[in-house]
Amino acid sequence: MTAPEVIAGPLVLLRGRVADGLTGEGLAQAGLWAEVRQGGDWFALPFALRGQGGGWFAASARLTDIAARLRLGVATEFRLRAASAGHVTAEATVALTAAQFSRVTATQTIRGVAVAVSRLAGAPVILDIALQPRPVMLAGLVIDNHDPASPMAGVSIAIAGSAATATSDARGRFRIDAPPLARSWDVTATLGSRTAQALHVTDFALPVNFITLSLPAVPPAPTP
Repeated sequence: MTAPEVIAGPLVLLRGRVADGLTGEGLAQAGLWAEVRQGGDWFALPFALRGQGGGWFAASARLTDIAARLRLGVATEFRLRAASAGHVTAEATVALTAAQFSRVTATQTIRGVAVAVSRLAGAPVILDIALQPRPVMLAGLVIDNHDPASPMAGVSIAIAGSAATATSDARGRFRIDAPPLARSWDVTATLGSRTAQALHVTDFALPVNFITLSLPAVPPAPTP
């Protein structure tokens, strides 16, 4: 006796996660655009993507809906583009063979009855994207002993663990065009024996981060 056929569904056709490429944290507010093609031009995925918190997303559809809107049994590509504030827009693509984008049937027992359950062989398609923070610059001011009216020239500026350096100009200002991509920068200002250090938490939403460094006064020489 042939087992009755059941169409499994809804199937998770596409799922994945958008995360910060530096921290791995999910980007819940990322904008997503999913496309598909089957040997021709890309067109919008005909099923809605739904966010699930923590950067997770998914698109679900019944096999009958998939077969009605896409051709089964042909090679199929999926492309996902993601954008988020303070990050570089990125995309990821995955290709399924004709066999993977085909209907398969397996017999299962449901409440004691053997049924033939049909599904899409390659589902779910997984597309994870890591968005890198936008490059930012570091600019700053070096002053003498907490006095904003006393900028200091010729002060060497360095970011720990990198080759990023600068020297303050006549107005005490400096700029580093390509600081390392990091959650924070350990910045040091040095002039002779005078040194100041500050930890700056990077704000990737700002194209230029600004920091003020104050070199402490030179202690008086000990009295003989």
